[in-house]
Amino acid sequence: MCTPKLSRVRHHRRLSLLAAIVLLYLSGIASAQTAPETINPPVTLHVAVKLVQINCTATNRKTHSIEEITAPEQVRVFEDNKLQSLLGLSHAEDTPLVLGILLDISGSEAGEWDRMKRQTIHFIAETLRPGDRVFIVTFNVRLRVLLDMTKPTDTPAHIATKLDSLQEEYGVETHSRNMSGNGTRLWDAMDFATDAMAPYQGRKAVVVFTDGLDNASAAQPTNILRRAQEQAVPFYAIRVWGMELAEAVATGHSPPGSEILPNLVDKSGGVLLTATRDRDVAAALGRMTALLRSQFVVEYRPPPDSPPGFHHIRIEAVDHNLEIHGKAGMWR
Repeated sequence: MCTPKLSRVRHHRRLSLLAAIVLLYLSGIASAQTAPETINPPVTLHVAVKLVQINCTATNRKTHSIEEITAPEQVRVFEDNKLQSLLGLSHAEDTPLVLGILLDISGSEAGEWDRMKRQTIHFIAETLRPGDRVFIVTFNVRLRVLLDMTKPTDTPAHIATKLDSLQEEYGVETHSRNMSGNGTRLWDAMDFATDAMAPYQGRKAVVVFTDGLDNASAAQPTNILRRAQEQAVPFYAIRVWGMELAEAVATGHSPPGSEILPNLVDKSGGVLLTATRDRDVAAALGRMTALLRSQFVVEYRPPPDSPPGFHHIRIEAVDHNLEIHGKAGMWR
C-alpha cells in the first residue's frame, strides 16, 4: 500500500517524463522547420561514345600513284557533312596489320589456282612485317581455313614455308572438289573474314582473289558491308578474269551480279584491281602490297548526341590532287 508521500513522488516523476517527451517533440519540430533543406545535386549522365577508326589509303588523282599520309593535318573527316576533330593518325609502320586472304577455288577459277597459290606466297612474304597476323581461307561450294590466324611471332618466311608444304595437298583437293560440283560462296567467305577480324583493333584488310561472282551464299552483301564498316574492315579485291569472261565484259555482256563486288569494295574503303594474265596478277599484287604498306588509320570521337542509325563518312585530303580511300559510312 503506497503512502501519500510515495504517491506524490511517482506523480511528479510521471509529469517530469511527460514534460521531457513534449519538449523533445517540440524541439524536433522546431529544428525541422529551421534546418536548411538538403537538395541533391542533379545526376549527370556520361555516355561513352566509341571511337571511330577508319583504315585509309591515298592515291594521286592524275597519276594513280600511291601517296603517303603521315600527319592528321593532311586530311579532313566529315560525318554527316560535319567536320570532325581528329584524335590521331597512325601510319602503317606504327600499327600491326591483321590480314585476311580469300582464295576463290570454284570451277570458274580452278585454272587459276596454281597461279593464285604461287602469287599468294610471294605476296605474304612481301607484305607482312614482324608483328603482323594473317589467315587464309579457300572457298568454292565450301569454306576451308587453309591457314588459321597466325601469331605475331610467326615470321613471313615461316608462313610461306608452311603454305608451300601444303601445295600438293591442296592442289589435289581443289581438283576433286571442283569435280564434285560447282558453287561459289564469295559472300559467305567475306562474311566469315569479317567475323574473324572482330576481336582485333587497328589496321585491318581482307584481300580477295575471285572473279566476283556468287551463286551459293546465304550471307547478303548489304549485311556484310554494314558489319565491315562497323569493324573498320576494308576489302581489297583482285578480280581474276579468264580471257572468256574478260571478252564478255568488254563486249557489254557482263554476268548478272558482277557489279556487287566493286560496290562492296569501294564502300568498305578498299580498292579493286582486275587481272586477266599472269603478269597482270603480279602487277596487281605488287600494287596491293604498296597500298597496304601506305595504309593509315584516323580516329575521331563522334558527338555524344549523335542519333542511332547510319552515318555518312567522307574523308578528304587537304591536297586536292589526292584521293583518300576509306569507308563511306557506318551504323551506330
